[in-house]
Amino acid sequence: MDPTTAWAELSTLAADTLAGRAPDPDRMAELITGIDQWTARGGHPPAQWSH
Repeated sequence: MDPTTAWAELSTLAADTLAGRAPDPDRMAELITGIDQWTARGGHPPAQWSH
């Protein structure tokens, strides 16, 4: 799991949803869960969170 890549994809999916395009809730849930599990195991957070 690359949390930086996952966060970038999640951000794109969220922006698409806000722009009126059909969301992919399964993929969004997968990415959120993946980031959560990664950080819970001591992995670094997505780079986007550091600024």
